[in-house]
Amino acid sequence: MDRPFEIKEVPERYALVVHRTLSLSDLPQAIGESYHLLADYLGQLGETPCDVPYTAYLNMDMAHLKVEMGFPTDRLLPGQEPIQAIMLPAGLLAGGKACQRSGGVIYSICSEVSLQRVGLAPLFLVKGWFMAERSRHAQAVYDALAERVEALGVDLVDVAFVREGPSTILRILIDKDGGVTLDDCTEVNHLVDPIIDHELKLSSHDYLEVSSPGLERPLKTDRELARYQGVPVEFSLYQALDGKKKFPGKLGPFTAESVMLVLSDGSVQEFARDKVAKIKRIVVFE
Repeated sequence: MDRPFEIKEVPERYALVVHRTLSLSDLPQAIGESYHLLADYLGQLGETPCDVPYTAYLNMDMAHLKVEMGFPTDRLLPGQEPIQAIMLPAGLLAGGKACQRSGGVIYSICSEVSLQRVGLAPLFLVKGWFMAERSRHAQAVYDALAERVEALGVDLVDVAFVREGPSTILRILIDKDGGVTLDDCTEVNHLVDPIIDHELKLSSHDYLEVSSPGLERPLKTDRELARYQGVPVEFSLYQALDGKKKFPGKLGPFTAESVMLVLSDGSVQEFARDKVAKIKRIVVFE
């Protein structure tokens, strides 16, 4: 049988994970929420994953699916509830971005699920894990606001429901060329508040917050990469290159497959986008 992926053996690896029990219909939202939680925690630790995120299916009960969402790490990191630090077992990896099976556990990176088979084992295959970044409710807010916010002359960068202590914050991130002002945030707040309360009828959050992305937020979209051309950034890689995982420089041109970094000596280094875990802006003191 022809297989649309390559199978290879991988060693044991550390990971930070979140475990959930849920129905299959809730899986995309759970993956998005868990990936956000893990990415935020790694950012607090000043760490990056050493490989792409994964989702592990610990049983096949579609009504009570036991799922493990995780980010592989290159060393043991501390956990913080509900995040746990574990050791991923050695096993066979199918197509790096598709699935991994070891010890009866099926691993995949999954947002839009399609069921395939390898031998007799059912495997969930990826349809682009980045699509699951926002939860279902956050995506609904984004879809309702995007065009209306952009009519004010600013870009809607992201929407997220964020837990901070006992409170839930609905965070609206906006940006524009030249930077966001307090007046921009106020204007957007006045626009979106009635939409959220009366049109979408959302009440699961305690606070609404409108702000700019800030330096710590990674640049994710082509629009963001285009806006910050020539700005000092730091690339964090999934795996070390020439003994390093972090590369500072200035953001250069990009395509769908690669992005350039202008180094301090003026040379340009090209990176495959699927090898870059994070691109964030940095402050350079000269």
